[in-house]
Amino acid sequence: MEQVEQLGQQVIAVVPGPAVGGGVRAEDCVPRLRTRLLVLQPTPFCNMACSYCYLPARDKRSRMPLATVRQAARRLADDGLAGDALTVVWHAGEPLVLPPGYYAAAFEAIAAALPGVAVTHAMQTNATLISDAWCRFFVQHGVAVGVSVDGPPALHDACRRTRRGGGTSARVQAGLARLRAPDVPLVPPVTPLPLRGVRIYIESHQNELTLWDPLGDQIRRKWDEVCRLMAPGQKPPLSLRARALPVDRLDAHPPLDDADGVVLLWGRKTSEALVAQINKVENKMTPGRDAAPGIVAYLMPPQQSAEPVPAWGWQVLRFNAATEDAIDVVSEEADQLERFLKKIFRRRQQLDAAAGTPRPPPAAMPACACRASPTRGCAPSSTSSRRCCSGVRARCSKS
Repeated sequence: MEQVEQLGQQVIAVVPGPAVGGGVRAEDCVPRLRTRLLVLQPTPFCNMACSYCYLPARDKRSRMPLATVRQAARRLADDGLAGDALTVVWHAGEPLVLPPGYYAAAFEAIAAALPGVAVTHAMQTNATLISDAWCRFFVQHGVAVGVSVDGPPALHDACRRTRRGGGTSARVQAGLARLRAPDVPLVPPVTPLPLRGVRIYIESHQNELTLWDPLGDQIRRKWDEVCRLMAPGQKPPLSLRARALPVDRLDAHPPLDDADGVVLLWGRKTSEALVAQINKVENKMTPGRDAAPGIVAYLMPPQQSAEPVPAWGWQVLRFNAATEDAIDVVSEEADQLERFLKKIFRRRQQLDAAAGTPRPPPAAMPACACRASPTRGCAPSSTSSRRCCSGVRARCSKS
């Protein structure tokens, strides 16, 4: 696991692997692991021959199959490593030696494999192949572009040369000029970013170890109905993500500040044990009126009650649990579950409004004459006031 600084935030880069012993997943880790940055190398080929290049296969014109792109995204989802947002950096070689159509298909494949995840794409390029068609593609897809520049022509051309030994500074400047052309909008149209998935934590207790997942599926179906009612036509919809909450290990769990809702299970435990768990969960949540709403799922069987169950500060809803795959709230209390989800929806709307979403795409970064790593950003330089194109980032690196 490598920690890097990317796009102004700390990123944990994780290479997903098979579960250890068939039972360890990202959900079981504390803190929970979420991949924020995925670097893909679509081709090793580069049209330049920089003296400091470290890639051994930059003469090969192979390309990453779309099936591999799709599988990489699916592994994040299947291994529980997909979070609410993901940045995919296309880094090679020179990514622009492949046509825009390749990336359009790749973007679609990743989006299909990661529904509900806000995916942002970025490319690191030497800028010598930038064309009007590429500019339109960047704007259309909101791609952030890092441009590799070593500085003024004399400095840049000393190392960043063509395969025939010529300098490349003039071609880089021509590429940047295309990015600034009048027919390329300086700022892409402001579009709402996909909102992060709503998180509902559902207890995963040793006595009801597997119930949280099918219960989450049922609540998610109710959530979709609430979204259609509360925000008809919202695209993309506000997706719900169920998360396992191991209450028996809650003392080692990080605070539940990211919870939008919590569901505790009342199955085999006593009422006294339930109250103790409510207290433990509340101690992990943000205190006061901003606390995420919570309910208790009264499971029948093993519990059984023909009448509504009294609450201990939390609302108790009865769920038919005779068939695990068909677990659902009793019909008499379906409106109460809907009211619980509406509370979550309104609270989430307020939090997103306070955070300023929807928001415009990332602003352009200044060009720079240093040779910083693409994952560390650029150091200040004499050219740091220069800006490039429409939502496109100009940043130096050895690419």
